Amino acid sequence: MAKVVGSSISVPSPHPQGPLVAVLVGQAAIALAEETYFRGLLLGEILRLAPRLGLHAAPVRQWAALALTSVLFGMEHVGSSTGWSDGARQLVFALALGALLGMIVLLTDNLWFAASLHAWINWLLLGAAPQLTYGPSQAALPPGASVSLTLITAFLAAFALQRRVPRR
Repeated sequence: MAKVVGSSISVPSPHPQGPLVAVLVGQAAIALAEETYFRGLLLGEILRLAPRLGLHAAPVRQWAALALTSVLFGMEHVGSSTGWSDGARQLVFALALGALLGMIVLLTDNLWFAASLHAWINWLLLGAAPQLTYGPSQAALPPGASVSLTLITAFLAAFALQRRVPRR
């Protein structure tokens, strides 16, 4: 079609920072959407509906909601893998991450904190955060160590920021 109207077909070379920016923005949007769905909508609705299912004690409701949303989060993140061990590793990681993000939301009552943490973990696993932090060179730590340090720091921050409930 381009030849018919007299123009040439060409693909411009991308800006050097273009793909990195696209990855950062795209993964942030995905993380926000997933946190809104899993921890904002599902976790909240399960907590609200739990008494109708016979779960009256607050800790029981929270653990049931956390377990269910973590399982659903884990199932959603298991992709087609090369083998059983890779699939099992993905499932365990996603289950644990879903539980940790859910705990952070329950502790802080702040979905933005969990979404930011989720985006940062995505960036670490994709190698975008090390590029953002250290430039195009290799990351100082392997992704697993970076994710572990991020989660430890996030939990320390969550406990420091947790909402104070007045005692009766």
